[in-house]
Amino acid sequence: MASRIISVPWQRSNKGWKRNAGLCGEETRSKKSKLEVISGYASDLRSRNPKTWKKIPAFSVEDILSEDWKKKLKLESASCSVSIPRRTCGKGWKRDHAASGEDTLNKNQSKKLMLKGMSELTSDLPEEMIETIISMMPYPEILKARSLSQDWKLKFSTPSTNPENAGFRLMVKSVSTNWPNFFPLILDQLKGVVIGFNRSSNKWVNIFQQSSDSKLPPVGRARTITAMGSLLCMTIDVDDYIDKVIFVYNVFTRAWKWLPRLPHGNEIKGFLSPKNPIIMLPDGTKDYKILALASVNEASQDDAWQREVCMYLYESKNDSWTMAMSSIRKCPFTDTLGVYFNGFVYFTGVLTWNGIQEVFVYNVEKKCWDKTLSPLRLTFQALSGVDCKFMVCDNQLVLLCVHQRASNLDDFGLLDSPQIIKNSIILYKVDVVTGALEEMYKGPKESIAQASSERQYCDADSIFFSSRCHGLQFNVHNHTWTHFQSIPASDGQKVAFSSSAFQPGKNTFIGV
Repeated sequence: MASRIISVPWQRSNKGWKRNAGLCGEETRSKKSKLEVISGYASDLRSRNPKTWKKIPAFSVEDILSEDWKKKLKLESASCSVSIPRRTCGKGWKRDHAASGEDTLNKNQSKKLMLKGMSELTSDLPEEMIETIISMMPYPEILKARSLSQDWKLKFSTPSTNPENAGFRLMVKSVSTNWPNFFPLILDQLKGVVIGFNRSSNKWVNIFQQSSDSKLPPVGRARTITAMGSLLCMTIDVDDYIDKVIFVYNVFTRAWKWLPRLPHGNEIKGFLSPKNPIIMLPDGTKDYKILALASVNEASQDDAWQREVCMYLYESKNDSWTMAMSSIRKCPFTDTLGVYFNGFVYFTGVLTWNGIQEVFVYNVEKKCWDKTLSPLRLTFQALSGVDCKFMVCDNQLVLLCVHQRASNLDDFGLLDSPQIIKNSIILYKVDVVTGALEEMYKGPKESIAQASSERQYCDADSIFFSSRCHGLQFNVHNHTWTHFQSIPASDGQKVAFSSSAFQPGKNTFIGV
């Protein structure tokens, strides 16, 4: 079989395509066979991801294919090459001055050509082998496979009960535990985009973008965001920003839906916590629950903190809400969202001169307000300007107290750089039975410049302090402080922070 030979005036390097100084005019070379390319890519995956391939023996394409396939594809004579009269630059494809008679390619065109090449490359391969290789791709690169064909799109989006895609999904689930988590997770309300921080690569990554699917709800009007595994949950303002609705979206499968309206929706005056009013919890392996704390009546101007509140619980397996009124008719809740820990959700009450006045506890299983802890006594010398919130870190319930430092003016009358001042942060371990506090950490030992305690969020082992421009991470185990890459959002931009991480490798194919 005659091989197809194509001119290659450019060579591939780590930084893209560059001119090969050793080539003159239209010299040619033969590329490897399609199957050799796939095998080489698989070997490259194995070398870059040893943990992923730990249980998979080294293999070649010839080892996998049957004799009939070898004869059909004629590996010994198959070769092809591609003409590349253009090179890439920082702004996309750029014309090679040595080439003529062809139009410039933009990024979208180059992407289409790439996908077309991938489709042609895999067209003659066994489906099982293609599924194996693609399932080994890291996140988010694996999502590009959805664009290969309509069949591949269905592999990601069809219900998990479809037997035709069961093998591919099992392979993805077996390796997805190695995918990174993304935290902090931020909703950019102006751009309609959700971004997450990958600590492994130390980079911010686009998780969701409104323009990717015009059928989705107007994410630009979303006010809050939270995550659970591969699911995102957002509250969106409708009806002139008075009423709120909730929608859930699976980033991996692109499935989404509106949740039913809250019971007695006309009587609800708004969620109590404008910062992040929802908590998302797993309910087995196939379902989830959502908790939302809302006020039923307006508080008077003279008694702004006294509101009658209720807890709403949504269960995806029933696709319905249930409501539990608070046993305390006038609940002095702050606007800080509670935190879920071992079957209960804990909310802090108003901060008084000697500590937190009350702690309110909601029993998720019984769907009722279960108990109230005794007041929490804090050890700050002055509680004015102290912000307190519950967190779950290092597999225990902790109370984070931060003394918010007032901004100072420099010699020119301008606000100085934000910083976390010395001994402005105390971390307590909370006894969930008695309400007793045990001081775990007080610091930092010295003020930290270019940092802010404006917002605080935590994952399994770290607490993040962030503003729109700076980020600081505190490791609970080691009591160490490190900066992380600045949030890619300009000052004054409207952003909402999630209190939980986006974990695409957890419950990847869960339905909405």
